[in-house]
Amino acid sequence: MDREEVFGERRRALEESFFAKRNAELLAQLRQKVSAESTKQELKTASGITDEAILDHLLAASISAETITALGIVPLLAVAWADGRLDEKEKKAVLEACEAEGIEMGTSAYGLLDSWLKEQPSPQLLSAWKDFIKAAKHKLSPEALTALREDVVHRAQKIARASGGLLGINTVSTTEQEMVLELQQAFED
Repeated sequence: MDREEVFGERRRALEESFFAKRNAELLAQLRQKVSAESTKQELKTASGITDEAILDHLLAASISAETITALGIVPLLAVAWADGRLDEKEKKAVLEACEAEGIEMGTSAYGLLDSWLKEQPSPQLLSAWKDFIKAAKHKLSPEALTALREDVVHRAQKIARASGGLLGINTVSTTEQEMVLELQQAFED
């Protein structure tokens, strides 16, 4: 085999390798896009939300159809983490609330919750919850919306009181009070 043929074969092998790698990248991008669209459709079905921007926001916050149940816990986490830390009493109160919501150990919703209890969730999560509430307001009757708001505020206040104050006096920190008001405001905007 002469020198030209050797270089020609190497060139073809390099080209094939390059195009194979590029095709694999394009295929991976396509699969990711199809997966995201599928996840968005599942989330739309599970939540009843049809607004594309809100669905995109929920997806960006890693909320899926499987974890939509965990969204009900977001206000509690927001209050528990309001002062930048989560103490054992707050953690216990959040876990009790999750049990009442039916979030069981071993489910993806519980796995998500567990990560939120270990590390403070990003502000994007609370923002996604607010978007969810905004969308839900248009789907719920005024009575159902009032009941939901009262439930969220009641449970959030319970988390805020979980730590207690000095000498066992139940006090709520200013940051926790502000967070409860922010949650309440989400229903009124």
